[in-house]
Amino acid sequence: MAYIVHASDLHLGAGFAFLPESIAAIVKKEQPDVVSRIVEIACDRKADAIVIAGDLFDVPDPDPSLAEYVANTFAKATCPVLIASGNHDYYTVGGVYDSAVWPENVHFFRSKQPEAYELACGTRVYGSSYRSNTRDTFEGFRAEGAADVLIYHGDIGFADSKFAPFSRKELAACGCKYVACGHWHNLVGIQAEGDVTYAYPGISIWSGGDDPEGGHICCGTVDENGAKMEIVALPGRKFMEVTMDVTGMDESQIEQATAEHLPMGAERDVYSFVLTGRIPEGLDAENAVRRIATGEILYLRRIIDKTTVLKDIWNGAGEDSLGGMFLGFVKEAYDAAETQEEKEHYRLVAGYGRTALFGEEVPEE
Repeated sequence: MAYIVHASDLHLGAGFAFLPESIAAIVKKEQPDVVSRIVEIACDRKADAIVIAGDLFDVPDPDPSLAEYVANTFAKATCPVLIASGNHDYYTVGGVYDSAVWPENVHFFRSKQPEAYELACGTRVYGSSYRSNTRDTFEGFRAEGAADVLIYHGDIGFADSKFAPFSRKELAACGCKYVACGHWHNLVGIQAEGDVTYAYPGISIWSGGDDPEGGHICCGTVDENGAKMEIVALPGRKFMEVTMDVTGMDESQIEQATAEHLPMGAERDVYSFVLTGRIPEGLDAENAVRRIATGEILYLRRIIDKTTVLKDIWNGAGEDSLGGMFLGFVKEAYDAAETQEEKEHYRLVAGYGRTALFGEEVPEE
């Protein structure tokens, strides 16, 4: 039986260009800490191996000081660290994965074809590396043992992918008990295809993908009976996106709603707010959010305003113009209407009149 700690897609050295410059500098400085957290978890759980399923670095030639930090951190692990490169940090002769700074417990799979590394417990771990930012099919691989592990970076179930396509049929027939996957930044979780368990833990620290929280690894045991894995959340800063429908709210209500979306500990996280719904002219929803967010949280990434501004359909009614006279006449009828159905009728008359007179679209309610 082998206890495996599986991480992928750390993308160390990413520039975080999507963040404001001041926030990006802080997050980039913190980013390598994720390696320490993974090593600590492996040591605490007495793991037999740490496996990195590609894209440890964001580029094939990271800053030497960053590579040295990672090497020194992996040296503290009490088990082998097995690394397969991905499409971002693909293997090049003389590149970072050929450097002499790496400690003895770190093993790189340099071959394009899967090769085996046998752990002290007898479990074999297969891995291979990208040689460019794309890779041919992974079809045809077969393991030899009864409790083997495959490190895989690519797309399962996408035959036309440029990233090592692997059909579900071939996956089920590969002979491994666990396939440690990388490349997908979203947390997919523990899956099974036939007798084969596989998982995409997602990106270990978020760098702008579709899964804003990020920060997960997979841990568990593998033996001849199968794999028993679990998703483990990594501590650290989260990147949260909040969507708020502000229809019918005034600015004080928007402020209150913003505060309600910020839990305890939010000052550690980076937040984006997406505002939706319909608001009246003159309501400054964005600044209402900003007044609370900048006071309650340390890192506000952005506010995306997707609201629709409701125009005042009666604007100009009674003015000394043809349009003003028309709107004034319809407004009087609207005010005198006794039922909601009648009011809606006159409102539509006013809307279509504005379209005919002023070229405006019929305002929404």
